[in-house]
Amino acid sequence: MLAAHRILGSVALLFVASCADLGPATSTDTVLRTDSARYTATTGGFSLLSVRLITTYRNPADTTVTLERCTPTTPYPIYFVQLIAPASPEGAAYNPDWACVGHNNPIVVAPRAVRTDTIILHGPTAFDNTTGKYVGVIAGTFRISYGGQQSNAFSIVLPPGVP
Repeated sequence: MLAAHRILGSVALLFVASCADLGPATSTDTVLRTDSARYTATTGGFSLLSVRLITTYRNPADTTVTLERCTPTTPYPIYFVQLIAPASPEGAAYNPDWACVGHNNPIVVAPRAVRTDTIILHGPTAFDNTTGKYVGVIAGTFRISYGGQQSNAFSIVLPPGVP
C-alpha cells in the first residue's frame, strides 16, 4: 500500500510540476487559490491532524471544465497536495489514498464561472509497518492541485504541543 501511495504521489507530482507557476495568489490572476496563506492544523477526530481549506477555482476558459470527483456525490474534486518545503522524499502527509468508483458525474464548471470548495486535509495518511512510523511531512509549505491547476503556496503549522 505504501509503494502504491508513493507511486501515485510521484505521478501526481510530475503532473503538477509540469503546470506553469501561477505566482502570488490574487483574485484575478490565479485559477486555483486557497483562502489563506497560513493554516494551523488541528488534532482529534479519526485522523491525527486536519486542516480546513477553502479553495476557489476560476474557469478562465470559454468552454466548460469538468473536475473529476471520487464518487458521484463527493462535493469536492479529487486533489493532490504537493510538498514545496522542507525537501523530503516522502512528500506531503495529506494525500488521500483515493479508492474511487467509476462514474460519469464530474463536477462541471461553466465558462468563466467560479467555484468554491471546502476541503479538509487529513494526515498523515500513510503508515509504514516496517518502521512503525507515519509517512510524510505534516508542517511546511504546500500547494493543492486539481483540475490541471495548482494553487498558491500555503503553510501548515502544528498546534502547540504537537512535536
